[in-house]
Amino acid sequence: MKYDLKHDLSMRALTLLSALMSRAFLAAFSFLTMSSASAALTEAVLTEESYFEELSRIPANYKVFGTVCEEMARIDLEQEFPPDFYEIKVGIQYRDASRTIGELDVIVFRRSDEEAMMVAEVKCWRNFKKALTKANKQLSRFQNTRVRGDEICYIGREFEYHWTQFDEITRYEKISQLGGRKQGFDRTLTLDLSAIKRIRSRLIRCQKSRQCAVL
Repeated sequence: MKYDLKHDLSMRALTLLSALMSRAFLAAFSFLTMSSASAALTEAVLTEESYFEELSRIPANYKVFGTVCEEMARIDLEQEFPPDFYEIKVGIQYRDASRTIGELDVIVFRRSDEEAMMVAEVKCWRNFKKALTKANKQLSRFQNTRVRGDEICYIGREFEYHWTQFDEITRYEKISQLGGRKQGFDRTLTLDLSAIKRIRSRLIRCQKSRQCAVL
């Protein structure tokens, strides 16, 4: 039989193309499977019950409604900033020699150098417009104060921070309950105001009966 070079090359090309398509299909299938699993995990983590379980292990004053939202925001942010590489704190006051100027709701620190890289104001208010105005005002106040350097002290719930830990912040965000993104917030919690209020009520009862962590 006469050897047909053109036919042989065509068959080899088809075989190679078939192999490449198979690999592409497997890669796409694996990606979609992993994405679906990740989405399912995220959805499971962020249910009302899951929030309650997480918060019930954190000793905090949940009679203050803002505390509930701040801790929920911290839980959400841990998905983007994994605890192995970042540390997320809530409620750090900043002050000068004479007075407390303000409080940072949520702060993300890099573990590698202990530098703060992001600050977020959290507002779970019924009126989104007023909440956004307040959050913008608070962020602006901090940005204007931060340039004063070593004149400012930063005091957390556990210990005091050095002012140089706050000189590399590049991200300032505003967080609200579900529905706030359309109103100008950068990100939102996965629950609406009613659900957050239910969680708060459960936490207060749980702390009262000493079945949840308390301060």
